[in-house]
Amino acid sequence: MTDEPINPIGFANFAKSYADSAEYLIDGINTKELNVRFHAPVDFLLAHALELNLKALYLKCGKSDEDVRNFGHDIAKLYQDAKRGSCSAPVIKHLEHHVRIFWKTTLRRARDVHREKVEGYLHSIDKNNEEEFGIYDNETIGRELPELWPSIHWFSELHLSDGSEFRYLKTGLKQRLEIRVFGLEVDVHNVTALQVCKIFHSHFRNSK
Repeated sequence: MTDEPINPIGFANFAKSYADSAEYLIDGINTKELNVRFHAPVDFLLAHALELNLKALYLKCGKSDEDVRNFGHDIAKLYQDAKRGSCSAPVIKHLEHHVRIFWKTTLRRARDVHREKVEGYLHSIDKNNEEEFGIYDNETIGRELPELWPSIHWFSELHLSDGSEFRYLKTGLKQRLEIRVFGLEVDVHNVTALQVCKIFHSHFRNSK
């Protein structure tokens, strides 16, 4: 008796369940409704959602079940290989573009709100002195925008490390990329992964 072929839409829906669970936890942590001592459960849910979405993309592009299984849990390898595939590359390009647009829009909006608050205190600000108050222009923001690949690489390294650092308690500090500007305090990797999962879900839903 042979196993049933893996359905890419089933994989994608499975990925959405992991991403939705991670988002629920993040919302609970941010509103203080949840007191979570370790962030690893959130990271693991997002890492697995990314893995499943990338594997769903491979299946949709005609890869066999065995091809997909051979990648194991290597998210970075899945991603880099997908960038080279004629079928999958446009999807990856769209994800990368969306991540840049998301962060550009998010940071510019936060900057504009921050500027209004500062102007409310000071009544007016000389354009040439805005940076002194932490108000950066669009060009400066554009040079510092988070990209998708560093987040993919971060999740992949922890997912692969010695049986996955998400599953086993290890001492020591793990470097997290955070944005702390314009009144924002944002975990870049987590927010980026959530955005990617939402775009993946939209892609699979619209391509049924």
